[in-house]
Amino acid sequence: MVRLKESNYDKHCLVLKQDVKEHAKYLKDRFCSTVDELTNKNLHTIDDIKTKDINELDKYLIEIETAKMSLSGLVMITEDFINKLKDVAKDIIENIFGKVTARAKKNETKQTYPQLPLPELGLLSVHKAEKVSEFVLETDIQDIVPAENDYSWILSNNEISMVSYKGISEEE
Repeated sequence: MVRLKESNYDKHCLVLKQDVKEHAKYLKDRFCSTVDELTNKNLHTIDDIKTKDINELDKYLIEIETAKMSLSGLVMITEDFINKLKDVAKDIIENIFGKVTARAKKNETKQTYPQLPLPELGLLSVHKAEKVSEFVLETDIQDIVPAENDYSWILSNNEISMVSYKGISEEE
């Protein structure tokens, strides 16, 4: 009977050892599969972040390239405009003043403008011209050239002045 109990005890220990080994193997497999799943999930998250970052960088590079192309196109258009403007300005100046050449200036008599009173316009008796301001130039006026924004260039023997209806604004 002792032998039988000893044999049963040995069998029970063997079964218990096998159960512990199986349980340990199951726990090891479960732990490893959990670590593998978490690792794969983290790797997938890293890949997603990398893909989004690459997409954002590509968008940024495309924006930079587009801006660069726009600026280079704008530079080319501006250069063409400036070159054409130089040619057009030269043509306009030659049309107005003739071809400009360097030579000695002849004594030429130019028309001078006397001080004229402000005219009263007779279009409608209700509307009369009003004197806004008055100023006196110290030199004889040789020519008056209209400019923009109610300004005019006044040319005299020794100076050029830009004037508005209020008076002289700058001299050259």
